[in-house]
Amino acid sequence: MKKVVVMLLALVALVGSAFTASAQDSLKPGDTVEGEITNDTYAVSYEYVGIGGEVIIVDLFPVDILADYDNPAIIIQLNGEELLRYDGYGDTTVVTQLPEDGTYSIIASRRDDADGDSVGEYTLTLRNPTPIALGEPVNNTIDSETIHYYVYDGADEFMLSFARQGDYAPQVSINLVDESATPGRLSAVAAMGGGLVTRGTMGVIPGGDLYVIAVEEPLFSFSFGNPTAEYALGLYVPEE
Repeated sequence: MKKVVVMLLALVALVGSAFTASAQDSLKPGDTVEGEITNDTYAVSYEYVGIGGEVIIVDLFPVDILADYDNPAIIIQLNGEELLRYDGYGDTTVVTQLPEDGTYSIIASRRDDADGDSVGEYTLTLRNPTPIALGEPVNNTIDSETIHYYVYDGADEFMLSFARQGDYAPQVSINLVDESATPGRLSAVAAMGGGLVTRGTMGVIPGGDLYVIAVEEPLFSFSFGNPTAEYALGLYVPEE
């Protein structure tokens, strides 16, 4: 019987150590931390005290895009339970809405965990998107190296109005957060932008879902010299 107990304890220890992360400092919105994924430390965990309903954005970017850390993985856990995992390539971003109050583990890792071979330095950034309400437009300035995120979580349908001026022509998109095929990634439901678009309106978008609005450089558009633009962005109730 003693032998059986010892074997069971060994099995529990093995299962419990199947995924271990090196613990680091706690995070707060706006923090950017640096770290390194190695074959000895393939997962680095950061604590975040979150609020139920809060939307967070996590960026995990390799420091050197030509280095060997080309398969980042972002993992979010609560009380040891995995809520989200996304295995990316290169610069990787996830968005999620926290289900409840609690201390979350935000983990920088790599594809295939202990069996992976992606190693290198990274930066991890945690932030909250800016809430935007119907009839309360925002004005901001953006450059080609920055992404601005806004969040709308209202019940009313809406239209989006956008206008910009300057040397930079960003795209604005309205997105849902994917919770199935690519969890934590944004899925666009409407978008406009580019050099020929200085102002425009999109909609009507149904309410009742969580929408993340992104202002960023259009895909396959490459700016030089870090140009900037001033823009106005607003959500409005459609006229009947």
